[in-house]
Amino acid sequence: MATDEVRAAVGRLVEAVEALAAVGGAAVLRVSHVDADPEIRGALEGVVDALGVRAAWDDASTAELAPLLPLVRTALQQAVELVADPARAPGWSYTDVELLQSAGQASAAFPQALAERGLEHLAGLAGRLDAPGASFLDVGVGVGGIAVAMCQRWPALRVVGIDPWEPALAIARRAVAAAGLEARIELRPLAVEALADEAVHDLAYVPAPFLPPAILPAAVERVARALAPGGWLVLASYRGEGALGEAVARLRTVRSGGTALAAAAGEALLREVGLVDVATLPDETWASARLVVGRRAA
Repeated sequence: MATDEVRAAVGRLVEAVEALAAVGGAAVLRVSHVDADPEIRGALEGVVDALGVRAAWDDASTAELAPLLPLVRTALQQAVELVADPARAPGWSYTDVELLQSAGQASAAFPQALAERGLEHLAGLAGRLDAPGASFLDVGVGVGGIAVAMCQRWPALRVVGIDPWEPALAIARRAVAAAGLEARIELRPLAVEALADEAVHDLAYVPAPFLPPAILPAAVERVARALAPGGWLVLASYRGEGALGEAVARLRTVRSGGTALAAAAGEALLREVGLVDVATLPDETWASARLVVGRRAA
C-alpha cells in the first residue's frame, strides 16, 4: 500500500534525524568534557561507529568538532519551527534568540574555511586581507558570527555588516561589544539594495538564500560597485547531494525568502555585473554551501 511506503520513508528519516542529534550529543560530550552515563555515552558512540567515521572522529580535535554543534542545533531548531508553522510566509523572520545565535555560530565557520581552503582560488586576496585598511562587506550580517570571526582571523581587517533585521542586529551589537571589536566592525541597519558604498571593500559576502529573486540582481550589482579594484565577491547558496538533498536545499532557501541558485546561474549573474575570473569553488570545500566567486577588474 502507498501508506506503507510513506510510513517506511518517514521511518528512515526519523532515524536520520535521531542520528544527527546523536552525533551532536557525542560532540557535546567531547567538546565540553561532561561526564555522562556510560550506557548513554556508549549508545552515542555506537551511532558514530554506524556512520563509518570512527577513525576520523577519534582523530578530530575538540576545536575541529566544536563548529559541528551550531550546525546541528540550527538544523534541529529550524526543523521544529517548520513542523510547528509550515504555512508561514517566506522570509527570515526568526526572533528566537537561541535559534538566531545558533545560525550565527554556524555561519562563523566561513572564515576558517576561507583561510584553509578558499584563498588558493582567490588570487591576491590573502595579501589584501592581511594589509592595513583591509575591508570586508558582510551582507546579511545577522548576529555577527562571520563578522567577528573574520576580525579574529585577520587582525588588520575592518568589517561593514549590513542587515535590515533588527532582532538579529541587537544580538550582533552585543557580540561585537563582548569581543571588543566596536572599533573594527560597523553594523548598519540597512537593506543591501540601499547600499551606497563605492570601490572600498576587498571582499564581500552575499548570501542568496536570504535575498528574493526580485532583489538579488540589483543586490549583486550594488555589491560589485562596492568592491575595490581587484576585490572579490563571494555569492553563497545552499546545495545538497542528490535529488533529496537538492529538494531540501530549495526548501531551506524558500523558507528563508531567498533565491535558489544553480552554479551556472550564479556565474552568469556575476558576469552580468562586470566581474572577471568568475568560477564556482569546489563543493567539497564548503559542505552544504555552493560558492560562486568573481573579481572586480583591477
